[in-house]
Amino acid sequence: MNYESVTLYKLALASAMYDSLTPFNKSLRLLNDDTGNNIDLENPEHRRFLLRWLNDWGCRHLAQDQHDVASKSIRDWYRVNGSTLFTDKKPLWELEDRELEAAAWAYGTLKDMTGARRIHVGRSLEISIGATAASKILFAIRPKALMPWDEAMRVAFKCDGSPESYVRYLKQSET
Repeated sequence: MNYESVTLYKLALASAMYDSLTPFNKSLRLLNDDTGNNIDLENPEHRRFLLRWLNDWGCRHLAQDQHDVASKSIRDWYRVNGSTLFTDKKPLWELEDRELEAAAWAYGTLKDMTGARRIHVGRSLEISIGATAASKILFAIRPKALMPWDEAMRVAFKCDGSPESYVRYLKQSET
């Protein structure tokens, strides 16, 4: 592909076409409408809207019958880590190293929280929120700075899902 022939017009057109063919922006708009563009993870209704959005965005391991488990974990995580994050008005390119470190810590602790419980072959299992859902939750509460990712993106960016690789991904995203 000749990247030099990609104009802003072509990029805008492709983005508009993608938006019209996928449900992702619609579900994000719905999340923002439902939360008044100010998601509060202390609010149980906001967490319910967040979990529905996560399911729409492919985080199916946080199944609807497990939303209470995930909601409690997200609330507990937020009570400890929410105040360590920078303001939601700050864009990625203005983050200082200490703020990126706080984001890495928040991401790392969130991804390891329990998102669901399952019984498999008579054993009780705890399923973590995971790298993808954690990044999407951070994106929901800090959309100007903390970018979401999924497995395919982690592979493409040579990231292993660790907090350090998440910060490396953010730094690559800002350039």
